[in-house]
Amino acid sequence: MSNIDDLKTKFEVFQNALQDGPKRVKKAVDLSDLSNIGSRGDADKVRSLEGPALDVIRGVACAKILEPLPRYRNAPCEKVIAGKNNSYIVLGRDRDKSLLSGFGGEGHTKAGSIDIVVGRLGSNTAYKAKGKKITAEPDFEKDSARIYISQKSNIDEYFSLVSTANAALSEKRASIGMKADTIRIIGRESVRIVTEGPGFNSMGGARTSVGGIDLVAGNRDAPPYDDVQPLVKGKNLVKALTEIAILIDELRSTLAGFVTEQQEFNTAVQNHTHNSPFFSLPTAPAGACLTQGLTTTMNIFQNTTIGLKNQGFNLEAFKKNYLSPAIINPVADPDSESSTPDPNYILSRFNGTN
Repeated sequence: MSNIDDLKTKFEVFQNALQDGPKRVKKAVDLSDLSNIGSRGDADKVRSLEGPALDVIRGVACAKILEPLPRYRNAPCEKVIAGKNNSYIVLGRDRDKSLLSGFGGEGHTKAGSIDIVVGRLGSNTAYKAKGKKITAEPDFEKDSARIYISQKSNIDEYFSLVSTANAALSEKRASIGMKADTIRIIGRESVRIVTEGPGFNSMGGARTSVGGIDLVAGNRDAPPYDDVQPLVKGKNLVKALTEIAILIDELRSTLAGFVTEQQEFNTAVQNHTHNSPFFSLPTAPAGACLTQGLTTTMNIFQNTTIGLKNQGFNLEAFKKNYLSPAIINPVADPDSESSTPDPNYILSRFNGTN
């Protein structure tokens, strides 16, 4: 099954669960999965506590808290720094699942890794039905939040990411991956996302082209979801739209000139006369031509001449509103925080791309 088929199946299952099943809401304090191993397990201890003694293990003000936790199965090569609340820093070799997974599982050298994880198994129960603890290994799907750094990994495969036009699947590359319910990257001054040009990667392999930057919503870029398209260069777009507006205005002027010439011809036809057989005196204009001519002249003026003038005004307004960085409340420095560009201007004030 392809990645996209797998994603579609998961999405359909998720939709059905939302429509048919009860809403899954976790309690703020959930002790239902505490173990009862031995003659007096954690669950029995909690039930026997009352008053101040119970408050001690409730965790208020970041005090000690009793909660269900999985047991991490570490590899022989790993140094594990484990907190008391399902938080870990694991220094080891590349793996995304069991001890046999990843390049660490295959016995590769140059495959060191740092795995920073909180919430192993996520919202899944930490204990089996018979009160035995679950043994947890890296799970890039279920673990709540992770920053994964690896000297050699197939990072896209680990996170089930699809290949896109400017960012093909990463294989056997030094990689960093992050996953959580939400991620924020905040720069107090600026943020850049940069790919380098030709050179060598961390494995010594040659880079012969420039890798792109793709922004992908929904993790899909394969038929029938072929939606990832190139970004637009804003200044070039403004230039192109300005030239189109000029061409439209030139066409409007050409049509206006034609209308003027046609009107002159129509007037001549409308008022034309013939020489009568009586001493070649001119006759009166033909009644039908005169009537139709006046009607046509009025219709052209109302429907075409005025319309062409309005189109000229509208084109100028379009260029001013969308293609010109007009400043509302201008100050000495138009780039300062206190100056406000026209909200219709199509270029971003702060964000750029090449």
